[in-house]
Formats: sequence, structure tokens, C-alpha cells
Amino acid sequence: MTLSFFCIDFSFLAKNNSIAKEEVTMVIKAVIENIRNFMDIYVFLMILGIGIFVLAVDYPFFKKMKYEKDRKVTLVVGIACVVSSFALAIISQLG
Repeated sequence: MTLSFFCIDFSFLAKNNSIAKEEVTMVIKAVIENIRNFMDIYVFLMILGIGIFVLAVDYPFFKKMKYEKDRKVTLVVGIACVVSSFALAIISQLG
């Protein structure tokens, strides 16, 4: 049994595949419910603000100072914050 969302085979967790499917479904529902409980507009704006700040302030500073490793890390962290804020907002709206 492969879930298209995670692309991971969880059937090895139980001898009976129907039990494994039910357990995986319960885990995914629990994760979505936890995201839904803490995700609101303030959390969304905070994560998005951190990402924009990192991309707009830290990245150009490290680029100007020629810190290559720090520049690459801030680029990845900034993009991850921006993308994850929207991903968490979308997941929290799943019903």
C-alpha cells in the first residue's frame, strides 16, 4: 500500500494490510489535526515574515560580505519558510 502524498510504503508495519492501512490513515489524520490546531493567521504571518526577512535582509548581507556557505544556508532557509507557510496554511484548510 503506497500513499501518493508521502510515497512511502507502510504495509510492513503490520501483518494484516488492512490494519496497516487503518493505522496509517489514523496517523495522517492526527498530523493534519495537529497542524489545524496550531495554524492560524498569526502563525502564517510569522513564518512568512521570517522567510521574507531572511531573503530580503540576511541573504544580500551575506552575498555582499562574500560568505558563500552562509548565503546558501539563508537562501534555503528563506525559501523553506515561505513555502512551508503556504503549505501549512493549505494543510490546515483540508477538511
